[in-house]
Amino acid sequence: MRPVARQTRIQGVVTLRVSTDGKQVSAVDAENGPPLLVKAAKENVKTWQFEPHTGTKFEITFHNRLLPVECDSDCNCDSEEKESVLLQLPTHAEVSAKQYMLCDPAVEIQHKTSNPLTIKELSDKVHPLDSFGRPIA
Repeated sequence: MRPVARQTRIQGVVTLRVSTDGKQVSAVDAENGPPLLVKAAKENVKTWQFEPHTGTKFEITFHNRLLPVECDSDCNCDSEEKESVLLQLPTHAEVSAKQYMLCDPAVEIQHKTSNPLTIKELSDKVHPLDSFGRPIA
């Protein structure tokens, strides 16, 4: 799953119509799905190589799911479920990935003491991420 899809919490189903030329993918058309996930699925499928065969067409469905993540007061964030990719080729793929989480212990402490933050204090604690999920300085 693309980092930006995880950042923006986009998940869902993508269905692609794939054509092969006997060795590799020759064409990919999207049937449905969120555009960001469609792009990632198309890029992935275009890398596939096959044992020599007679050219064919098939449909594959990608199920993209974000796993819920919980953070403790020390900002140790994790999911009870593990990230995974389950391939049942050529018709089905399931992709599970952890959501990106930002954790600021100061915000957590403020939250626990029920002292509301001012807009200025809150804006000082927001840390934007780049497309790879790394904090922007």
